[in-house]
Amino acid sequence: MVNLGFMSDRGLGTPIDRAAAAEWYRKAAEMGDPLGQNNLGDLYLRGEGLPQRDDLALEWFQKAAANGNTAARIKLGYMYATGRATQRDAESAYAWLLAASFAGDNRGAEYLPRLEAQLSPSQLERAKQRAKELQATPRISMAEVAFVQ
Repeated sequence: MVNLGFMSDRGLGTPIDRAAAAEWYRKAAEMGDPLGQNNLGDLYLRGEGLPQRDDLALEWFQKAAANGNTAARIKLGYMYATGRATQRDAESAYAWLLAASFAGDNRGAEYLPRLEAQLSPSQLERAKQRAKELQATPRISMAEVAFVQ
């Protein structure tokens, strides 16, 4: 389902059809597929193939991040850093970005120094501890995702 969504999303073997991509991603996402959840969140974030909805992008990124998807963890970091669809929270942003880095996905690492400068020593220590916990348990419950809200 994710592959069919990707093909429609990118126009591989078929014309670009983001609405069809959204439907394929949604089917995968609702079955718990973290890549489908992340990709559906991306479409909501960009407003491609369905209405632009930061709140739904955040919701799908949270689900994908809870299932260990590092791209979603980076996007959550961005959303918490900027206050997009949620309250601005540098500590949570740092934790999500660092967790992705611990997993080998360094695409958000450039933001860590700026976020670190916004944190007190105790906030920084909590964020680092949370990132370690996220790395140790890639599949987390939605209750644990609430930590970042």
